[in-house]
Amino acid sequence: SITAAGNTNSFGTTTFSGDITTNGDIIIDNSSGDPFLKLKTSAQEYVIRVDQSDSEKFQIRDVTNSLTRITLDTSGNVGIGTSSPDYDLDVERTATTINDDPTIGIRNAWSGEGNNTGFSNRADLLNSAGAGTVIVRTRARYDASANWGEIGTTTAHDFNIRTSGTHRITVQADGDVGIG
Repeated sequence: SITAAGNTNSFGTTTFSGDITTNGDIIIDNSSGDPFLKLKTSAQEYVIRVDQSDSEKFQIRDVTNSLTRITLDTSGNVGIGTSSPDYDLDVERTATTINDDPTIGIRNAWSGEGNNTGFSNRADLLNSAGAGTVIVRTRARYDASANWGEIGTTTAHDFNIRTSGTHRITVQADGDVGIG
């Protein structure tokens, strides 16, 4: 194992086997190319890099399969499966079989049922607009008294269902339902 301490250590192109330990920073500076850290086993190779040829994006790249798995661009957008994220979190995957859709999973790994004493087994996805003024919740619940899924508002606002961009059904905050 090699131990480096201080701020001015340089090893050049030396190859080491064993552990490398430092009490300071490890700096990878490559102004003429992509600075990267390679992680490799006999079966898989990844690099963590800054892609200077693509707007200085931070990436985790699967070298074995020639894919960029995760990208963080300079505006803060995160891409999973895309090197050009358009949203705060942009998940992209090309389906290769029927029902092979991109999926974001929010999972409660507890396997027990909830009970009526304040404990429940559920997973929630919250979409919020207007600094929390309107909140839409998608929930899955596994409970001793009720197992169900729901989607709706958690605030006193109407919930609308649209198809093809056209308003079809409204559930008003007071519970009244309008169709059409």
